[in-house]
Amino acid sequence: MAEQANISRLRAEVTVEHMLTRGHRHHSYKDERKAYNALFHLERAEFMRIVDSPGMESVLFGYAELLGPNRLRGAKNALICLITPVCRIAIELGVNCELSYTLSDYYINSLEAKTSEDAVLALARQVLVHYFDLVQEALPTEYSKPVASAINYIDKNLYGPCRVAAVARHVGLEPHYFSKLFSLQVGSPPSQYIRRRKLEEARLLLREATVTEVAETLGFCDVAHFSRCFKSAYNISPSQVAADLPGVPGG
Repeated sequence: MAEQANISRLRAEVTVEHMLTRGHRHHSYKDERKAYNALFHLERAEFMRIVDSPGMESVLFGYAELLGPNRLRGAKNALICLITPVCRIAIELGVNCELSYTLSDYYINSLEAKTSEDAVLALARQVLVHYFDLVQEALPTEYSKPVASAINYIDKNLYGPCRVAAVARHVGLEPHYFSKLFSLQVGSPPSQYIRRRKLEEARLLLREATVTEVAETLGFCDVAHFSRCFKSAYNISPSQVAADLPGVPGG
């Protein structure tokens, strides 16, 4: 048994090496989160324009030939790889956990009945639109239009600098008035909300990125400032969080 396991492991490593030499690369965890987070915060018309664009096929199935014994099986496996993060991002954005996971199961099962790449692509578009609609339904509705728009803008721009003045400009309000309105409805100033959302995102990114990379990715002015904000919020330093996660590099 041990010999067979070693042979199987060796075969897997050789296959992976072959795939890498052919240019097969995955997106990083932070790039994947950034992309899906931005996608689900688009206006519906822009979202549909992207999903229905001719380039969607190459985005979804660019490596389909590497993911299965034939092109169709590879396309199906590629869609499974799409559904998994979409399902989890939707939960983080407010969709009911059980609903999201069960919907994922439904679409993965439905996928097996498809007999062409076009049918798989159509299902992929259906999956994205369905989850997009669920996310929109889950977004807070108790806020006024400017505040709801501001929250959407902030969540879409967590990666990189996100200033209160830029948010106010986006919703068409004078910064001081915007801050008062936001604080009244949300319960905290927009600057605190921005920092809290960035730190929540940082906790997830620390699963695979260094403390320095996370600080830079989320637009903190430097690592020391990021570390102080993180420890103040969670009573633990980001480097300690990273050290407790297996396989995560240090600062």
